Amino acid sequence: CISAREQHAAVRQLLANLTGDHYVGAQRANAVLVVDDYGDVRELVARVLENAGFIVNTAANGLEALIAAYEMRPGVIVMDVSMPVLDGIEATRLIKAAAATRDARVIAYTGNASFDDNLLGTLFAAVLRKPATPDAVLAMVRHVATG
Repeated sequence: CISAREQHAAVRQLLANLTGDHYVGAQRANAVLVVDDYGDVRELVARVLENAGFIVNTAANGLEALIAAYEMRPGVIVMDVSMPVLDGIEATRLIKAAAATRDARVIAYTGNASFDDNLLGTLFAAVLRKPATPDAVLAMVRHVATG
């Protein structure tokens, strides 16, 4: 784990690098980034998707998600909305603003009943409500990955 100061420095560097179109690598449709600040949730979702044949990487907050998305170029991101350091909405805005990651399809993963559905379509490809069964997570990721 790196400190918050190191994370902030890393994201500043990452954002500086993402401003151009000089990145290498395309989106990988079978790659999924799972972002959640609760380790048990993150690992359960990752395991379900790995068992279904997806290539999976994880991140514990929005800042880690930015770095992982740039490195991995996932086709789908399962993004918790409420997290420390950088929340899922702001992380998704930054992911969508960068040429290297803007094509990733992001699923808002939230237990917040008052989630702003106006963000659906503009930032998020779909909304998955917590708690979700493993079958529901897998079905949603498959739908978004092929959609």
